[in-house]
Amino acid sequence: MAVLLFMAAVLVTLEKSAKGGMQKFFKYVPAVVLCYLIAMFLCTLGVWDMAETKPAYSALKNNLTYAMIFAMLLRCDIRKLLKLDLFTAGVASLANIGGTASAPVLAGSYSGSLVPVGIRMALMGYVVGTPLAVVCAHIMESLA
Repeated sequence: MAVLLFMAAVLVTLEKSAKGGMQKFFKYVPAVVLCYLIAMFLCTLGVWDMAETKPAYSALKNNLTYAMIFAMLLRCDIRKLLKLDLFTAGVASLANIGGTASAPVLAGSYSGSLVPVGIRMALMGYVVGTPLAVVCAHIMESLA
């Protein structure tokens, strides 16, 4: 356990003080992800006694996996990856959260002629999102 805490401290310190190529590396691979990968690699090599760690692993496995995915998504800038302008990213996000009621309002704040675009984005969110949500619910139900 102390080794993992030391490793995490070193990686976070390296990330904060990185310059040049290392800074670019840590931009795409955060320290928290490296901690997870190194711990899994050491576990694969048999550094820990699996019989002793099995209860803790069983209790934390799902929570840590979801927390890692959430932490990685927080650092991901979808708008830059997809090369979207602020209008498209904002209206699409609000269409997902607020639906057809709020997306046209935000679109109209940019320009009155963009209200139909906001309505279309919100309706596409319903058309695509509802079936995907049902599929996701069935998958989660089967995993529980």
